[in-house]
Amino acid sequence: MKNILKKSVCFLLCIVITAVSFAACSKSESKQKSELLSGLTDSVDEANVTATIQAIEKGLKTFDTDVFSACVNSSTLEYIVGFSKGHTQFSDLGKAIFENLTMDIKSIDLNKKTVTLSVNNKQLYIAASNFAGNLKGKYSATQLLELLKDDSFLDSSLSTLIDKIKNAQMKEQPEEITLTFEQKDGYLVFTFDEAAESAVSGGALTVSYTHLRAHETSQDL
Repeated sequence: MKNILKKSVCFLLCIVITAVSFAACSKSESKQKSELLSGLTDSVDEANVTATIQAIEKGLKTFDTDVFSACVNSSTLEYIVGFSKGHTQFSDLGKAIFENLTMDIKSIDLNKKTVTLSVNNKQLYIAASNFAGNLKGKYSATQLLELLKDDSFLDSSLSTLIDKIKNAQMKEQPEEITLTFEQKDGYLVFTFDEAAESAVSGGALTVSYTHLRAHETSQDL
């Protein structure tokens, strides 16, 4: 039962934040490398840092999983990536979430290997929270796991969430986040912590943290 509950939380996370956006497929699974990766290297210089950040921003908007696999490290999203494979509905949801995302570089520290960004997106916390709450209220953990395989359910549910996302308003003020990066497999890989994940997703990941932590707390009792 503990594993079922944990998997159901992962399913909710997957629906809310579209896990495929950061790591849906590995580079070995991709037959053709994304054009957005062309020209990027693991060189630690301002030009390459800037180009990689720009590629990540464009990759989010176009749902380019090659870019996320090569240049993004996100432990939260990697934890639930298995649930998102094989369902094309998540691509449309990802594009809707990140369509209005902006990532502007404020400063780069090559010595510390950090970049500070001004990030803005739509305010998606309420839409994501209501969506996750409705699912938890209607279905048991076992039912949610079965519904994950049902394309008709995904079509109707995700289209409803996409409509809510389209009607959401932009945040009044951008958020400032700082990412660390490292050299790995020929690229610069940027680590997104909880604050960064939440910022780029318009607050949707905040819902995910709430559900996950509540679940972990209940298991400790």
